[in-house]
Amino acid sequence: MNVCDERHFPKYKIVYKGAKKSNYTPNWFVCSNCLESKQYFYDENEIIKIMQIETL
Repeated sequence: MNVCDERHFPKYKIVYKGAKKSNYTPNWFVCSNCLESKQYFYDENEIIKIMQIETL
């Protein structure tokens, strides 16, 4: 599973475009702090969708 950091609690699932001619779409689970502060998680040209993960 792709996570921003093993010590963080993911709150969002980001689905990115895969490589051309590939059916693979990378998914990352990211905490809100990393989503806001780390620019490489939020590249609008590469994102298909961002979903908030429901917490218990």
